[in-house]
Amino acid sequence: MIERTKMFAPLSFSILVTLIIYPFVVGWTLGDGFMNKLGLVDFSGCASIHLVAGYCSLFSCLIVKPRLGRFEPLAIKKTVGNNEVYLSHLQKEYT
Repeated sequence: MIERTKMFAPLSFSILVTLIIYPFVVGWTLGDGFMNKLGLVDFSGCASIHLVAGYCSLFSCLIVKPRLGRFEPLAIKKTVGNNEVYLSHLQKEYT
């Protein structure tokens, strides 16, 4: 997300996650939160931080969208003479 957006987006995203989203998730998982009452045992906060990080990365990927035109589909092969470019390192070793 950092390389593909302006500096305001990741800065505001990290402030939003740190101040608003993460404290709610920690309250759910640690202490007397409802997930603790359902049987979740989280000793060091590992589940809460990975839950927040996973969902935040998923939503940031959905917001930023893929780079169209950056990469070619795997079905298209570039050829130079009789050699395929992406297999050229294998051809050098095994021929």
